Amino acid sequence: MSYWIYIENDNNEVFCENITSNVSGMINASFGFDDLHWVDVLNGKKCNQVNKAVKKALSKFLYNKKEIELLEASNGWGTYDQLLGFFVRFSQKINENPRYKILIH
Repeated sequence: MSYWIYIENDNNEVFCENITSNVSGMINASFGFDDLHWVDVLNGKKCNQVNKAVKKALSKFLYNKKEIELLEASNGWGTYDQLLGFFVRFSQKINENPRYKILIH
């Protein structure tokens, strides 16, 4: 399974990427979620509503690399390094487009 992540406003798409669901554990750990799922928290929100949380999660992701790497999928689909590139691009687009909406399918 995978997720399509979009950042858009009135059909003006500024971000569209597909990531494997195997990275969910790493993303949830970065946000500090135990009982929540990152998709449920971000989906449908405007970028300015989650910008601070995403920046904080990215910092935690970078700072706790060894801990986060332990959550990599054993099949190799969804590594720390693969997620790092996505996370940085996603955070940048959220910061650049505060009034746009995040959609995850």
